[in-house]
Amino acid sequence: MKQTLLIIIAFAVFLQSCAPSLTIPSDLSKSLLLVEKLPTDSVQINAKGKKEVVDRKVGGWESMLNRRQNAKVQKIFASYPFAYRIVSTEEVGDNIDPNKTTYVLKNGTTVFKTKLMTGNAAHGGAPREVRVPKTKVILENLTKGRKSVLGELQGGVSGIAGKFVKAANKIKKSQPKVKAKKK
Repeated sequence: MKQTLLIIIAFAVFLQSCAPSLTIPSDLSKSLLLVEKLPTDSVQINAKGKKEVVDRKVGGWESMLNRRQNAKVQKIFASYPFAYRIVSTEEVGDNIDPNKTTYVLKNGTTVFKTKLMTGNAAHGGAPREVRVPKTKVILENLTKGRKSVLGELQGGVSGIAGKFVKAANKIKKSQPKVKAKKK
């Protein structure tokens, strides 16, 4: 039993190491990137001065989690080397810059995949199946009307944000430095 479990774990690690690395277009440096906000509840202050949920996007704890994910994405993109804005899907049209190529980094479809988890003492030590959500992350070029799937991971845009910023920093470093012209 332990040997098969070790083989399964080794195979899973092997598959992860074979996953293609994240590649982002090198022309992002001359572009505007719009990062989609995760849906959160719309809150307004009522007549009594208390916060009241007007429009609940996702129920209960889920929306609180989304607020945290939004804050996490904003924190990661603070070190992004190129022009970007974090917007909701309704705000995308207002932020398209006609002088630049405009990309949108957004969540695509979510698929629940079954994953075999190692058991613990609380579950009798037996391995159990768990449904894990995997969200496709799409980079859409609004200027050319092209979409490409960057990856499929558990956190969606917030899960890929760190890798995306790291790849953009790599592009920035590899570009030749432009010297200022003397007058």
